[in-house]
Amino acid sequence: MKILLTHTPHMRDNYYGARALSGLQSLGEVVLHQGNETLEGATLISAARDCELIVADRATALPAPIFDALASLRAVLRCAVDIRNIDVAAASSHGVLVTRAKPGFVESVTELVLGFLVDLNRGISQATAVYQAGKVPTAKMGRQLAGTTIGIIGANGAGKSTLMRAVAGILPPTSGRIEVHGRVSTLLSLGVGFNAALSGKENVVLGGLAAALG
Repeated sequence: MKILLTHTPHMRDNYYGARALSGLQSLGEVVLHQGNETLEGATLISAARDCELIVADRATALPAPIFDALASLRAVLRCAVDIRNIDVAAASSHGVLVTRAKPGFVESVTELVLGFLVDLNRGISQATAVYQAGKVPTAKMGRQLAGTTIGIIGANGAGKSTLMRAVAGILPPTSGRIEVHGRVSTLLSLGVGFNAALSGKENVVLGGLAAALG
């Protein structure tokens, strides 16, 4: 089997260790993208010539002309949580399987987010930059994370509703545990819409009252 790995050398250094790349190479001949720009159009078609599998980074789009030009292609794996930039209908018409990577990086992203929260609330990076510039950092009042309210923003399919259901006890976590201190109830779900005559805050209050949280 011939496999195209679309990641640039810089991306490979960040996402692939020697063991991962060796595991991929054990499955067949692996074609590595050596350029610094994202593959697209004729360049992507040329790189994927005679390949049966494309392992695509999140920036590499696969529109219909790619599938029209690659008769040997059998499957596409996108290294991301979705397949938004792949023409799935075109792939299906050519009998090409489209799938995505398992989100095995959840723990790493969680740790990164927690680090950002601490940094933003305590000004660690700013103080470090000032110190490395040879100056004395000014002591500033930070913010305690305990008792703070945070909002979760993400694209469709990012897992916002799933997280809400897990915290509320509707869905069990697939690994680890969730600790809840106090009472938790969901205010909104996919089956419950906003009242267009009310503001966002008023909709939340109304949902809380309906759930007997008032």
